[in-house]
Amino acid sequence: MNQDDFSKVLDEFDTCTLLTFTPGGRPHARPMGIARRDGSSLWFVTESASAKVDEVVADTTAVVTVQDSRRWAAATGRASVVQDRRTIEELVVATNAARRQNPHLAKRVIRLDARVDEMLRAQGLTRRSVPAAGQRVRLRAEGNFSLGGESLEVLDETHPSVLELATAAVRAFPGLPHAGLDILMDDHRLPVDGQTVTILEVNSRPVQAIHHFPMYGPPREVSARLVRDAVEAAGIHVAEAVDELAVRLTVTGRVQAVGYRRWMVRAARALGVTGWVANGAEPDRVDALVHGPARSVGMMVRLAFDGPPGAAVMETVAEPAEGVTVSGFRIRQDGG
Repeated sequence: MNQDDFSKVLDEFDTCTLLTFTPGGRPHARPMGIARRDGSSLWFVTESASAKVDEVVADTTAVVTVQDSRRWAAATGRASVVQDRRTIEELVVATNAARRQNPHLAKRVIRLDARVDEMLRAQGLTRRSVPAAGQRVRLRAEGNFSLGGESLEVLDETHPSVLELATAAVRAFPGLPHAGLDILMDDHRLPVDGQTVTILEVNSRPVQAIHHFPMYGPPREVSARLVRDAVEAAGIHVAEAVDELAVRLTVTGRVQAVGYRRWMVRAARALGVTGWVANGAEPDRVDALVHGPARSVGMMVRLAFDGPPGAAVMETVAEPAEGVTVSGFRIRQDGG
């Protein structure tokens, strides 16, 4: 595949796998949202203190791969680090472009408002200010996802004592099978005995999508484990899992004229599922057929309840489909 062919394939993807090399020569791959395309160059947005920046500085060799159920393509090239010299407002726009490629953060973009302006003034800055290289700029006092916080998967480097504390906190509530914890601490990599640790919240209904779609770091199959544990606890017999699954999906609510179909095409391609999506006969309905690996189909059904910014989904109904033979994922104009 030549460069032109690869570029054409790449135009159909919003995410890819970026592989760089550690100073010791070990390959390090992670999913990345494509922030911008510029001819034969791809641009990604990341923190200046991230591992990938250190790796590119040490070895400029980089590999980009894309894949769905029909195609697989890869290209090797040279990467470089560009310290952004844009205004704060421009940096927020670029960051939001990357967030919109993340299914969990797509609706949780950073919003510039009067409170942000007040925080900037306290630092002697405005939206038009150009931060110095490495300068930290605070936009808000809060750090939750809905106001611009980013998700970083750190399980592998979390100290065992932190995990033990989290487990004990959940077990302190009789009958609580699982929970999400908000923990305030200096460093998750250090023992809890050597620092001040505060458990802010034990949530019996935690958001699971954050684990499947972290902004940085590897995804975790949390939902599958929770369902399996619940089924086993109830003594329910579960049939052998299937490798592939096909479902017909009906989504109702404010789902037409809000970019829902285009959003589903992007999400489906990112998950590697095939099928189609179409506006339903009623103005508050979208129909879809989703086929592919069972876990990916399940995740697509889950994400369909969120949809793109501007959508307000009231209900999703998934029913098994048989005899499905489709390739790619497209928008149908005939209503399915």
